[in-house]
Amino acid sequence: MRTAALALALCVPALLPAQRVQVSVTGMVAGPRSTEIFGDSREAAGGLWLGGAVGARYERFTLEASGLRGRLVPITSTSVERDEGQVTVVLGFDPQPGLGVEATYTARAFSSGVGYQRWNTFGVGGRVALELGDPSLHAYGRVAYLPVVEIRGQDRARLGLAAEIGATLAVPRSRLLLEVHYRFERYDFTNRLAEFDLITLRVRYAIPLPGSPPGPDTR
Repeated sequence: MRTAALALALCVPALLPAQRVQVSVTGMVAGPRSTEIFGDSREAAGGLWLGGAVGARYERFTLEASGLRGRLVPITSTSVERDEGQVTVVLGFDPQPGLGVEATYTARAFSSGVGYQRWNTFGVGGRVALELGDPSLHAYGRVAYLPVVEIRGQDRARLGLAAEIGATLAVPRSRLLLEVHYRFERYDFTNRLAEFDLITLRVRYAIPLPGSPPGPDTR
């Protein structure tokens, strides 16, 4: 037993640098817009969200859990103000640099004086990234098919799609990564269309761990 414990104590420090695990924390500010389209009628609301995320990367795999919360105020054809928030979990795999596949789960909830509504969505999609002339600057795009879109007390969406474009900048001589992105989602229901778009600014910090890369993950 003592021999095994001694061997483990000697092996773990040697294994950690090879694992290259990177853990990060992120602060986020977002501007959401929610739109419901009933024939020729359009209802829209927008606002400001604040939130954060925790992520980890190991070799080609990434996992991130994020949360945003804020308030939506009327823009057109509605007088209802809503508290809203969402939690998202993304699992990604990169078969090669700059190319990845992802699975996503999002729970989004709306609360107002007229009731409560919760959306649960599952998506699968891909991600492409490219360097913009400098190793610290990248642009990326995402597309996703959302085969499961459930709303409590309502019918499922017949079709759900999402697209996202963004850019990242690794701050020189630091563990910070700045990111800005725009995301658009569209849902087709039997009697209406729903759209949701979001502009987000993210500041990510890579926590220094044994064996982790010296800078932020620019994926």
